[in-house]
Amino acid sequence: MKIKILSILSIILITLLFITGCTTMQQDDTTNEELTNTFPTTGTMSMKEFYQDINITSTVDSYTKTFDSLDQNDTLILIDSISDIKYSGMDNFTEFTFSFTDDSDGGTETKNLYFRFHGNIVQDFNIDDTVSITVHIKEVQITNYNISYTLDLFEEQWIAEKIFKEKVKDPTLINEGLQPMDSSIIKKIII
Repeated sequence: MKIKILSILSIILITLLFITGCTTMQQDDTTNEELTNTFPTTGTMSMKEFYQDINITSTVDSYTKTFDSLDQNDTLILIDSISDIKYSGMDNFTEFTFSFTDDSDGGTETKNLYFRFHGNIVQDFNIDDTVSITVHIKEVQITNYNISYTLDLFEEQWIAEKIFKEKVKDPTLINEGLQPMDSSIIKKIII
């Protein structure tokens, strides 16, 4: 009888420990490692939804660009139709333009998002093709020229902190610190 009571009490105690969180591992506060998303998710957005998910705030000494619903290590699949395609021979990348109507401020305004891919892939796509672009979210914090940057961006665009610091002298030049993405992540969708 005593063994049954001890077993039941043990199960109750273990259940209470899990419910109250007493069994969680303590984090060492002495490390400066980035917190990462331990439960990454995969989501799909149109370019308009993605644009509406971006938050940008800027002061004299800081620039922040974050996503509302995306975290470090999340996978995002962007699906939309191409509005324009251009190849830059000097920089060896193809730039895709995606246009949409933004009505979030009560009016209607045409907005564009631009995505760059390595090489000349103009011949593989046409205007009005529906494509998917699969990217992974990366969080970066850097101080450069007395400006603190907190950025959510695509892992596929990131080169290195050193290159970012060399090329980005102010927030208007952020794209200069990012590389064109590999063309394997953009796929034509046949509807």
